[in-house]
Amino acid sequence: MRPCLVLLLLGTSCLDVDLEGRPCTSQNDCVKGYVCAGRICFAEDRRPTVDELLTSPLCHAVFPADAQDDLERGDAVVLASALPTSYAPSNGADRERAVALAAEEINEAGGIGGKPLAVLACDTANEADQATDVVRFASGFVGVDAIVGCASSTNTVAAFTDAARPAGTVMMSPSATSVRLTALPDDDLLWRTAPSDQDQGAALARFALSRGYQTVAVVQRDDAYGNGLEEVFFEALCTGGFTCVTGQTYLVERYAPDASSQDLRGILTQLATDSPDVVVVFGLIADASAVLTEALRNDNLAEADLLFSDGARQPALTDAVRTATDCGRVFGTGPLPLDRDDATSVYGRFVRRYEAKFDRDAGLFTAHAYDATYALAYGLAGRGEGTLPAALHRLASGTPVAVGASEFAGAQAELAGGGSIDLVGASGPVDFDAAGDVAGDIGLWRLVSSGTSCDIVDVGRLYDAATDTFDIPPL
Repeated sequence: MRPCLVLLLLGTSCLDVDLEGRPCTSQNDCVKGYVCAGRICFAEDRRPTVDELLTSPLCHAVFPADAQDDLERGDAVVLASALPTSYAPSNGADRERAVALAAEEINEAGGIGGKPLAVLACDTANEADQATDVVRFASGFVGVDAIVGCASSTNTVAAFTDAARPAGTVMMSPSATSVRLTALPDDDLLWRTAPSDQDQGAALARFALSRGYQTVAVVQRDDAYGNGLEEVFFEALCTGGFTCVTGQTYLVERYAPDASSQDLRGILTQLATDSPDVVVVFGLIADASAVLTEALRNDNLAEADLLFSDGARQPALTDAVRTATDCGRVFGTGPLPLDRDDATSVYGRFVRRYEAKFDRDAGLFTAHAYDATYALAYGLAGRGEGTLPAALHRLASGTPVAVGASEFAGAQAELAGGGSIDLVGASGPVDFDAAGDVAGDIGLWRLVSSGTSCDIVDVGRLYDAATDTFDIPPL
């Protein structure tokens, strides 16, 4: 029954009640003249204020703060960030901070085409349904120019397919690495600043081959991220010289993204009966940590190495280690961190600005989020009468331009005039290929003992994107 009819039955006129801001899950929850967007009923006949936009439970801020009035007047270039800021195991809030830093710098440099950049900050909660609602709200109702997000591959695929692509809105993920994004039908609207798992999966296989394992067990999330990584890993391992006999030398167990610790314990108990030399884990930090906890409890896996992908490279992983003696058999891969102490590097300058502003370390994929914001800003500056995707394709050749405020005004003028630039990001070269992907070095990391606990330490480069070569760094 529609809300207005309920009110009439109660003897109350619909006009007696303020229906703006009413929670909704579908249009049926809103009366005539209102639209359900962002899980809130908004009036159809006027532009919402910033305060009204933020009544949506999906979004929590507009930054920089001094761009809010411009957004309300319709005088701003608008991005949305769609990141898991409330998901505790993730560093989604850190990536959002990187977006905020880039937006502030862009406005200090004069904005985009003379207009300030405003960012509507929204929370995907690391859930595909909420990510889709966020992107639908941002692209369909707010009408943002582009979106930085989502974070995970699964959320990116869902939100893009069901919301961004139908709306014709560009999404640029700072951390969705699944190989499946490359071939996803996207009308040139899906981009990313993190390298594809095509290279990470192959690098993982090269490292496994170098260790001489005879039996490999894989424990993976049953989603776009885990399945994509396992496919690449399996192919590279088997073509690289490993004797792949499924169910004997190569064991695979998949788990649902919402698997419980008991589910994971059962999986590892089953795998342990085959005494694998290594357990390879393709998961995100929460489930990867749970897998590590259960693996270290299993006496039949006491001699097995534990190998993780980039989704587990978070400080929280070390909390799963029971004793410092277990540190030495935990390894992982991921985008190669650059030298944060090199004051002359683009990454070093980003780290100093980030840590000075927020008084915290720049975490995993923060540089990629910063780069995504700059890439979209440059694309919007160069769009003119054309399309944003066409302008983004002009960021991979020409005069090298580093992200940051100092070069923004001159570079956007070059793009606005129809020229091209070679964008150098804090995360590395932002050279988009025809699919909207970038290449990137893959590094090896490991846990090392630090008193009674473990620290994550970067070992070195496994894959060099510039030369397309693999090399095993000394342990």
